[in-house]
Amino acid sequence: MQIQSEQLGDLALIAHFLKSCHLVEHLDTHFVMHGSWKGPSFGKIIMGMLMYIISENDHRISYVEDWAKSRLEVLRWLLEEPDLEAKHFNDNHLGLVLEHFKGEAYGLFQQSHNKELLCFYDLNPPDNTLIARIDSTKIQSYGKASKLLQKGHQQANKRVDLVQVKAMLLTIDPLAFPISVQVVSGNQVDDNHYIGTIERAWQESLPRQGVLIVGDTKLGNQENFYFIAHSGNYYLSPLANKQFKFDQIDEALDWVEAHQIVPSELFRSEFCEDIDADADRRIARYVELEAEQRSDEATDFSWSHRRILVCSEDLRNTQLRSLEKRTQQAMLDLYQRFTVKQGRKTIREQADAEAFIQKTIKRYKVTELLDIQLIEPPSPDSRVGYTVQCSLNEKAYQRQVRRAGWRAYATNAPTEKFSVKQLIICYRHEYRIEQQFHYLLNKCTALQPVFLTKDNRIEALIRLMFLALQYVGVIQHKGRTELKKQDKPYLTKIVPGNPGKKVYKPTTSTILRTFKYIYLVKVTLPNQVATFHTIGLEQRHIEVLRLYGIDPGIYSHPLCQRTQKNLTEM
Repeated sequence: MQIQSEQLGDLALIAHFLKSCHLVEHLDTHFVMHGSWKGPSFGKIIMGMLMYIISENDHRISYVEDWAKSRLEVLRWLLEEPDLEAKHFNDNHLGLVLEHFKGEAYGLFQQSHNKELLCFYDLNPPDNTLIARIDSTKIQSYGKASKLLQKGHQQANKRVDLVQVKAMLLTIDPLAFPISVQVVSGNQVDDNHYIGTIERAWQESLPRQGVLIVGDTKLGNQENFYFIAHSGNYYLSPLANKQFKFDQIDEALDWVEAHQIVPSELFRSEFCEDIDADADRRIARYVELEAEQRSDEATDFSWSHRRILVCSEDLRNTQLRSLEKRTQQAMLDLYQRFTVKQGRKTIREQADAEAFIQKTIKRYKVTELLDIQLIEPPSPDSRVGYTVQCSLNEKAYQRQVRRAGWRAYATNAPTEKFSVKQLIICYRHEYRIEQQFHYLLNKCTALQPVFLTKDNRIEALIRLMFLALQYVGVIQHKGRTELKKQDKPYLTKIVPGNPGKKVYKPTTSTILRTFKYIYLVKVTLPNQVATFHTIGLEQRHIEVLRLYGIDPGIYSHPLCQRTQKNLTEM
């Protein structure tokens, strides 16, 4: 008798979701492989890769073969491929698969697959007004510079010596469900790719009209505004300082005061679903300015451009603290430098004194805030040298105090469709697409950095990670949605080391981690008859499966001695 144990873990649950949306059928319909192709179909190889990516939180294709070898019977069962071998997941084979994951076939697949997901999970809002979010992220690579991999602007927490590729992502609310991804070289700016990303999303099942498209300041230029408005959609974007300058904010605040308009208030209880002790705290004030009428001479098209002035209380407090600290520190640095002290070189040249003053006020951004008088030494041989007298420019300081926290937003959405408060709350949910980038780069697929070096394979890999993100999102969304319907709107026994902790908003990773220590045991008798046993499936797993409306029988192998009836009675 031979006994073989393989880790089943969360793979049966992941496979259930992939099968529910007919992923393999969609893939095999649109990707036709060469006649000499051997082994499982294109769709089943992609399904196996997605199971690895979602379960292991890893994107490195060179690791998939060893992973498959250690759970071969599990994969044969879940992929319905009795002749599956580990070699079907070696890096050469997977590289060929990535070579085909592109072109017109990919676009057609995305269109049909997105429609399936949107229909199956009923993601459309009741009023049929979709909110789409668009943004980009940078993915670094250890590879050499190429057409796709280029050095570009780096954020502070990223290595400046690595090349990068940029992914433009478009998602829809309420779960930031990824609809479309566009891969561009890492040295390009976002502004020129919003239109292309939106057009690609139209081809991949995003409605062509009536969508509110939310983006950051890079979305807010005239060309993007015109394109979105002319296509019958709506935009919402904060305006950069170059588009709505500080002087314009001052003029807008003067206009508000002149018309005796009291800004409306937004409280935390109106923004957050969870009511906590801080629910009554004011988080923003806002006022709508007079709308502008914008037009395009070439097409004779015009639209109403609404402008909203918003003051975030948190941002205001941060800026006020920074303002006070900068002015005090600038004055302190000036006085200390011009004070005679042993071991410090006395400033005796006017050019040196003026250079230090300019360097200091530029460093602390207090050019207009301080009135600085440079005092010459009594005589050329004086021990004192140059000195300064600093005073606060009260008028300029109070102007910045009044301006602190205020920012302008622009939209063409009509008032009857989106009120000002709805638009502000909508933009405050912009963190949803940032979460998707966090999942992509660090959590669910660990794509930072990417190790592939060929441009076409990198692009295909990002598309595959994007596909994994879609399923991670729907698993999380469905779990939270179903949990709200329960009499007990929380789960327990899913947090390691704290089984009594109540989890009201479980993440996909938390759910999948709960199933980690479930094993499939194969027992081969002397007469070569094999039976299978599922070990580790507990009552807490059954409760999670029932939450999703899934039959616990998905963890029962066709040749398993534990019957479906036994599982449901647990």
